[in-house]
Amino acid sequence: AMGDPAAAYRIFLDHDPRAADIWQSELEQLHAERRERTEEARRLGEELERAKEATQRVQSALASLKQKLQEAEAEAAVDPGAAQRAETLRGMLAQEEPKLVHVFDEKRQRYELDFA
Repeated sequence: AMGDPAAAYRIFLDHDPRAADIWQSELEQLHAERRERTEEARRLGEELERAKEATQRVQSALASLKQKLQEAEAEAAVDPGAAQRAETLRGMLAQEEPKLVHVFDEKRQRYELDFA
């Protein structure tokens, strides 16, 4: 009889009239906790999605900057006057890339902790 939860529940009810209320309130608490967990998982999922999108935006901005640098270097090879633009872009890349890599690493580490 004890292997059957329904039978166990009936015995429980027979012996304690308050059991139905206790059972119900525990059930409601479990449902509330599950709702919270689901909500939390959804929030984390959205946050991760936003971080991925931001990462992609920054990566494509970097790629575009590198592309512009290549074009500027090609121009500079033909037109010495364009050398300044190439130099400026090279400086921007040298400054921005390490900063962005650092930000990514921090974000990645935070997510690895959150999802561990």
